[in-house]
Amino acid sequence: MDDDYDYEFATYSTSSSTSNTSLWTSTLDQDDDVQQQHDEFVKQTEIDKYLTLPETDPTEKNDLLIWWKQRRSDFPILCILAKKTLQFLLLLFLQNACSQMSEIT
Repeated sequence: MDDDYDYEFATYSTSSSTSNTSLWTSTLDQDDDVQQQHDEFVKQTEIDKYLTLPETDPTEKNDLLIWWKQRRSDFPILCILAKKTLQFLLLLFLQNACSQMSEIT
């Protein structure tokens, strides 16, 4: 009789431990989902704010770097993306200029 009791208890403990682990994993997954939803909301809000800004006059002389620097607190994520994009464009421009210079000489 003791053997049956111990066996049932061990089985119960094992299944309980498994269900607790599953519950813990499920809770962690839910926390990750909430964090991802929050991050997406922040990004969407930042993009929405940017898209609602009035367009600048294309005939005016505007410095993009200064514009983004002035607004980096309003658009922290977009500011980083803009900086990387502008750096990439500058690299392409310089590469093109260097290749044209080498063709001339």
